[in-house]
Amino acid sequence: MIGSLLDLVVQELNSVICRRLGINPATSQKVALSPIIESDGSLAVKDKNLLLFKLINIEMDPVANGPQPTAGFPGNGSSLIKASPIYLNLKVILAAHFKPEQIKEGLDILTMGIAHFQGKPAWNAQNTPGFPESVNKLLFEMETIDLNQLGHLWGAIGVKYMPSVLYKVKMITIDDSTIKEFIPSVIELSTTVNTSE
Repeated sequence: MIGSLLDLVVQELNSVICRRLGINPATSQKVALSPIIESDGSLAVKDKNLLLFKLINIEMDPVANGPQPTAGFPGNGSSLIKASPIYLNLKVILAAHFKPEQIKEGLDILTMGIAHFQGKPAWNAQNTPGFPESVNKLLFEMETIDLNQLGHLWGAIGVKYMPSVLYKVKMITIDDSTIKEFIPSVIELSTTVNTSE
């Protein structure tokens, strides 16, 4: 589900940027959902002149994942026990991967990406064609990190700094919905009184 959601975001962002540049999004790519480096340390995307959209972390939402009810009542007094859903936030980076002589174009395209998320911070089935009904919404919030954290982030990614912006994407719900246990209701109570005394 996470991969499909991020791919949907990238497809729309690519389409919007291509239209702003006056090029056909069906035949041109300006945004790619991609790792920045391969596991062997080489660059994953050989073509430059792209915005790279990369998932960098998945974290549990500390507020939404508080105590959750696990029992449901189907109506006849019985109980259904199931696992509580998990609410996740994603950290994604949008990075300009451009040749040095095309950095102006790269920064302009990165600005278009920032503008799109500023104008559409909430994504849902009403404003995004193909958005899955199983997901309530995604909220994109830009995050600011200091230069020290930025250096650590790019060091962890394994490449030199690229002009970029970091977003927190809230909130993806993972819900197994599998019933773990069915507890039948109590139909009748009976008591016996000993009257032999």
